[in-house]
Amino acid sequence: MKKILLFLMTVVLILVLTSCNKASSFSSTSSTGEGLDLGTEQTEEETTALVDTNGNGIVTSLEIREAATNQTDSFVLMPNVTAWFIFQVQSVTTATSYSGQDAQEGFKFVIVPIEVINTTGSDLPMFLYDFYLYDYVNDLDYGAVNPWSEEMMPEGLYLAAGETRTLLYVYEIPQELMKIEINFVEVYEDSTIGDFFAVRTTLE
Repeated sequence: MKKILLFLMTVVLILVLTSCNKASSFSSTSSTGEGLDLGTEQTEEETTALVDTNGNGIVTSLEIREAATNQTDSFVLMPNVTAWFIFQVQSVTTATSYSGQDAQEGFKFVIVPIEVINTTGSDLPMFLYDFYLYDYVNDLDYGAVNPWSEEMMPEGLYLAAGETRTLLYVYEIPQELMKIEINFVEVYEDSTIGDFFAVRTTLE
């Protein structure tokens, strides 16, 4: 936790002291898709500073949201245009079991299919930890769970230039949690933060 907060404070300090000349990628490689290595140590370290990829709730730093260049608030079925793709949360449903696996006692699964359109001119890497679930009442983040079935979002994949694909993210959260957001933040390879996207909904 201390390492996470220290990183977030460092990011904010960099944003204040430096200009926002952004690199052309949100991962540790160029936006042309050349030399991309899904799941590289560098990429995971950069992103896990913002999201716990093991699906455990962690206290977030509001500096991330405040440091964003812009913030876009939307709802289910509304398109969101990022620097690299357009995404649309198709639906948000809950279940106590999914694809043969039960949620742990006192928890539930949140199943979120997200349609993503690659708007770059090259292959685009997508990762399990790109979209995270945010409990905005208690200021807690939940990363997507590691997949156990083929239909679930894997740890990483590529979208071809112009490709549209629906990625299925599954989260495990406390049973009583009802008010959530699905968040995406643009993080560039120089660690600067671009736009922040929040898709808000209330679970049934």
